[in-house]
Amino acid sequence: MADGCSIREAIESDLPHVIKWWEEYFNVAHEIEMFKIVMKYGKGGGAFTAVLPSGEPVGFVTCAVIGDMASANHLIVRGDMRGTRIESMLYKRADEHVGHLNVAINSAMHLIEFYKKNKFTTESFTITDRYYTVDHAKIAASLKLGDEANIMVKPYSEEMLQAVLGYDRTIAGNDRGDYLRPCLQAYKKLMFVATDAESKVAGYVIAVNMTGRVSHGICPLYGDTEQVQCQLMRQVLMALPDGSEICIYTPDDNIPATMMVEALGARTKLITKRLYTKHEVKLPLDKVASTLDWGAFII
Repeated sequence: MADGCSIREAIESDLPHVIKWWEEYFNVAHEIEMFKIVMKYGKGGGAFTAVLPSGEPVGFVTCAVIGDMASANHLIVRGDMRGTRIESMLYKRADEHVGHLNVAINSAMHLIEFYKKNKFTTESFTITDRYYTVDHAKIAASLKLGDEANIMVKPYSEEMLQAVLGYDRTIAGNDRGDYLRPCLQAYKKLMFVATDAESKVAGYVIAVNMTGRVSHGICPLYGDTEQVQCQLMRQVLMALPDGSEICIYTPDDNIPATMMVEALGARTKLITKRLYTKHEVKLPLDKVASTLDWGAFII
């Protein structure tokens, strides 16, 4: 079925197809604005589409480059074309794009062997994706705040940009400003920043718009301590509509964050494993309560 299929650079008109495939397979997807940001990020773009000889899109992958690392994600193939060579063709093109760099991906557990055949041979941490129905009446009881009065949580404002970007570098180990700037601009109405007594950033959280049954994703939620993560989670959930369905992506190594999310009543949807093509990358998972964009951009 893949005969005659070719790979080209992705264009914006591909994205409605990608969102449709993603919703059909996962029952959730980022809105088109997020995919536009993802598609433009990285060395020379880094998003590719598989097309039939007619030009009809049938598959998609992104491959963002961050410093000396790359992150391949959003691999999706139209339902009737899965199980063909298209998946491997897309990853081959992504591999050519990043060259010698170490590439990361988050793999659903049942796809690990497929990715190992495509050079993702190093296994690392797992991430659990959970759904949660926002319940304002129960949040106060579930997210109990400790005695950490020196932490202030405020809505994001433009003057915080450089401080937030600086903090983000401590999490990712690389400058992700090219991606984060448009992301912060697009979703600043549902972004909160934690600062300590010296006004130094101690964490931040963003609720991004999703499509399908899920209205928002908590992508990311970073915090220096368990209490910072708790305060940020409480703040962003109270800002979302009561009864809305959201998703949270927590590294299993962060046990306090896992317990916090489970205490809310969040329901496990999917478990993924971080794979690398060359070597494992050590990340401060204890500061990550929810990852950025379902595994994209390293964490």
